[in-house]
Amino acid sequence: MLEDKFKFTRANIILIVINCILVIFVILASIQLIISLKSNEGEIPELKTTAGKSSTLSADATSSTTTESTTISTKKVGNDSSPYYDIDVYSILNKELVEKKDLTKDERIELGKQYFKIYEGLLVPSDDDFVNVNHLLSKVKAGESDKITVNGHDYGIIYNGQKIFESIFEADVLFRLNYIKFNDVSPLYINSSTSTYYKLGGDTKKSYIVDSYEYRRTGENTFKVNVIYTLADSKSKVYKTAYVGLKYNENEKKWKSDSFEFPNEDNR
Repeated sequence: MLEDKFKFTRANIILIVINCILVIFVILASIQLIISLKSNEGEIPELKTTAGKSSTLSADATSSTTTESTTISTKKVGNDSSPYYDIDVYSILNKELVEKKDLTKDERIELGKQYFKIYEGLLVPSDDDFVNVNHLLSKVKAGESDKITVNGHDYGIIYNGQKIFESIFEADVLFRLNYIKFNDVSPLYINSSTSTYYKLGGDTKKSYIVDSYEYRRTGENTFKVNVIYTLADSKSKVYKTAYVGLKYNENEKKWKSDSFEFPNEDNR
């Protein structure tokens, strides 16, 4: 009979065990496939773009990335009474980069460019993206201390200037800002008795055109970003170099500017 012909041998037992394992594996794989089809994990992140910013929203909401791809205008409309404008350093500086000690080369160049924009907002009269003094000068009331006139030039107050400058500049930069001039005119005025800063107003445009930025390592926790520029009123391109120096402040745990040279400043 058939029962008599079939006998358990070692080979048969091994084959039966292998078949059982394969069946269990197929069942587990099927369960995992069903679960993964019901889950959102692994979906291609949705890409949203807004005004030059791109960000990816991960399907499982566990991570996100943000990349700045264009220069953002930070000029505010302004207020009708004092304080006549709002000032926020992090509307220009990327706070994440400022507080990140280990920056890549590209991140260092980007931070240098942002700090150069801060300097432009302080030293170029027509640049109101950082300190909107021209709006202030157009709205200021008679007798208000928001406006002063020095040597025939009108200056607008930089609200909380001392506190703001100390948060982004090292002492050497604060000293330099007291003496920088363009065509014998100071772009900033400092009332030393009250530690109040004022910025020159007016429609004076940039006298330079930035061509490129170059990274230069100067130390373990310091670096410079060279600003390569040409003269705006020159027909022939003669390249000149300014720079922004940055240093990681271990006590404050952030990058601050410790030196700079600005395009076309006097006595360079």
